[in-house]
Amino acid sequence: MAKQVQMRRGTTAEHSSFTGAVGELTVDTTKDTVVVHDGATVGGKPMATQATTASKTDITSTVATAGQDWLGVAYVDPDAIGANPTAKIYPDGSIVGSTDNGSYTKWANGDLECREIHSISRTVNQVGGYLYSAGSSDGFPDFPIVFSELPTVVVGVNRSNGAISIAVGGDASTISPCHYVELWLPSSGVTSSYQYMYTAIGKWK
Repeated sequence: MAKQVQMRRGTTAEHSSFTGAVGELTVDTTKDTVVVHDGATVGGKPMATQATTASKTDITSTVATAGQDWLGVAYVDPDAIGANPTAKIYPDGSIVGSTDNGSYTKWANGDLECREIHSISRTVNQVGGYLYSAGSSDGFPDFPIVFSELPTVVVGVNRSNGAISIAVGGDASTISPCHYVELWLPSSGVTSSYQYMYTAIGKWK
């Protein structure tokens, strides 16, 4: 006949005043769980059951299923360039942030994307053949994060009137120095507003 083994047992309240021997196991009949004792800790250390672990929120699972419903954790990014930096870090290691220089996303695998939209109002007054030019714009700011290598940069312009010419160049920290955004109109003395925007993709590590 099989032998039946029973351990000492008691309620949670009874355990709260009990100190078991080193290595002793008891059963908490209130929680229906095993309690491990070390000879010193009053009440021992209750073990987790399947029911208690199943009730805990799995952060990684929440992120995977809820996507942007998970808000991230505030993070001070030591790599951020520009005034008023702000950032959040996510469980997959990605960092999303911005400074006055623009916004960015840093992925854990080393990929980096920087973005910026900049508004300009300029008056055309320089003769350029049959058109008048406003000259070179005040330029793109530095990237909010320095690229570890030359990025791929795409630039676009939204204008109210006139023709636009764009040239882009630079290094891993800024689109400068070989860039400009220039506005052309058929008459001088006209002030026109436009926006330029860029997306730069590359590596941050």
